[in-house]
Amino acid sequence: MSKIKYIAAAVAALAGTAVQAQTSVTLFGVMDAGVLFANASGVGSTQLLTTDGNTSSRLGIRGTEDLGGGLKVNFWLEAAVSPDTGAGGNTSTNNKDSVGGGSLTFGRRSTLGLQGSWGEIRMGRDYTPTFTNLTVAHHPFGTNGVG
Repeated sequence: MSKIKYIAAAVAALAGTAVQAQTSVTLFGVMDAGVLFANASGVGSTQLLTTDGNTSSRLGIRGTEDLGGGLKVNFWLEAAVSPDTGAGGNTSTNNKDSVGGGSLTFGRRSTLGLQGSWGEIRMGRDYTPTFTNLTVAHHPFGTNGVG
């Protein structure tokens, strides 16, 4: 009788591991920093650390949790960061004024979503499709840089 209990416990343990959901969390970012050297005749020269030469520096966390049955929940938290000081970037609370700065706030993309075979529903702070189409998708320099 005790062998049956052990076999039943082993089968239950294996069955429990087979239905565990998959979780994925990624820490990501871009640090865009450069050195500028300027020399003007009669004035002298200067060296500066510059930022945002090609893209905006950012730090983010994104993740996905498989709920089973084809459903997944995901999140994306992204903040602007200054590579020379480590301070957080400015954000906009009314789509006009830049406020804040100094502390790390998730003022870039900050969303929570549910996805399935039918598509995805996302809520939070995100770029509109028009912004992405006009500035990022069809412009070689995005919203920053020489272009």
